[in-house]
Amino acid sequence: MCPDRGLMMCLQAVVCSLSSRFIGLIMSLTLRYLTCQVLADGVSPDTAPAVHIVLLTSPKKTTMKEMRKAVAVTWYMPFWELKELLDCRSKMYSAVPEATVEELYTYYGGVARYVLEQPLKNPNWMLSKLQKPLISAIDASNVSQVLKGYLFEAVMHAALATGGKFDVLPLDPKTLERGKEEKLDIPECKQYNIFTDNEVHGMMSTKMDTYLRPKSSNFPVIDALMVPAMYLFQMTESAMKEINADDLEDVFKRLGISAPGQEGRQPSLYFVVDPSIYNKFKVRAGTKKRKACEEREAAWPPDPKKHERSANTRLYILRGCSSCSPGGSTG
Repeated sequence: MCPDRGLMMCLQAVVCSLSSRFIGLIMSLTLRYLTCQVLADGVSPDTAPAVHIVLLTSPKKTTMKEMRKAVAVTWYMPFWELKELLDCRSKMYSAVPEATVEELYTYYGGVARYVLEQPLKNPNWMLSKLQKPLISAIDASNVSQVLKGYLFEAVMHAALATGGKFDVLPLDPKTLERGKEEKLDIPECKQYNIFTDNEVHGMMSTKMDTYLRPKSSNFPVIDALMVPAMYLFQMTESAMKEINADDLEDVFKRLGISAPGQEGRQPSLYFVVDPSIYNKFKVRAGTKKRKACEEREAAWPPDPKKHERSANTRLYILRGCSSCSPGGSTG
């Protein structure tokens, strides 16, 4: 296959063996077209000719692992469009109902193996496999604990926006060790807004006490913030949380929070925890994302030159409450 010449040659007649005729043909093509590519599917390729060899394989981990050992560049076929799947069904998989193809496409996307091939063999081939982890997860989960987590976050959003006095423990900005308990007096917010990335920059400049929550449920690092005080809140039911300077710095930039020396207040990040874990809750340094062959490196403390905002951030553990009244203490 020589894409720059617009030439594609079918070698199916000899694809089952690496005969001298096949090698000779490849060598002659190499001399004429230096960008030739040889597709090898199900056979061991000959690496003597100076051509680009493309190995075709199913996405099996064991097979892919062996191929990657040779430092091969990995390419993935793009997902099929629904129109392409339906066209293929009409020509090769007519036994699979069109409605089934459309339904499976909504589940698996454009993966022909799952949408066309497997249903033809066994319409319910994946049902038990899909049900097993779901059933196990349901059996292993503590429903009351899950509900408690949802309720705790909802209560704390309301309590923090209402304001009051809260117990907080400062954390050493470098070692993350717990300090001596303090009292935090949060003012009552006059506004409560939900923000998107496009709107948040305009909301950050308000002078009125405002409680802000991201519209996206998977917004990184924080669950809410208060301006202009620049309090950032992360709710958690876990007994331990990791902190990453890169992630925190990205959030500051995303929110439009100024670097030190510019206009604006010093930000504070509060880990809001349930009272039952307040005394044992810990924050530890995360690890930077590295390649498999590289050693893992701590992602905290931040580098003042690279993480100006993160290095200027005060860290606290905040004792949450199951019920809070305006102006009252949560201790």
